[in-house]
Amino acid sequence: MALIWLVSKPVFLALLPFSIYSTFHFLTYLRTALIPTLMPSQPATTAPGGAPAVKKTNALSDTISKFVKSHYDTSMAIVANLEIALLVRLFLGCCIFVNSWILLAVYALFLRVRVGQSAFVRQAIVSTEVRVDGLLADQRVPPAVRQAWGAIKDGVRRVGAMTDVGDLTGGRVGGAASPVAPRKTQ
Repeated sequence: MALIWLVSKPVFLALLPFSIYSTFHFLTYLRTALIPTLMPSQPATTAPGGAPAVKKTNALSDTISKFVKSHYDTSMAIVANLEIALLVRLFLGCCIFVNSWILLAVYALFLRVRVGQSAFVRQAIVSTEVRVDGLLADQRVPPAVRQAWGAIKDGVRRVGAMTDVGDLTGGRVGGAASPVAPRKTQ
């Protein structure tokens, strides 16, 4: 996907997920490769009385590790929501001829793969659906808009079911059962 963004017209919203991923990758590299090289940990010392040796760890490395562990899930949820927002942005951009339909198709394929790989993306899709359903539950919303939203959800589900790799192997990728009933053969 990064190569597609490199050769296509810039969509600045696409930078946000990459910057979050890059931040975590950099912090992990810093903690696991650079800090041990530049500031090696202190050798283990034997405690008085024959107690086991305790190896002193680097405080900066520990701080980075705690930061990554405490913020990882939240950051991945933000990335998943940004990826969905980017799909909406690309669709709206296609409607007003700002970007190409091919870019939208490629990104939709990328997002479909992400749905199969990431529980965070699946959860973001469910929460987005719930939010939109809640907005459309208002009586002031015209019935045609609700029907259009229902058709969009149905279409997305059908495309998702047709492109679900887990259906070909007897189960969903990641171990969960496939939401689509197996096809009967004659």
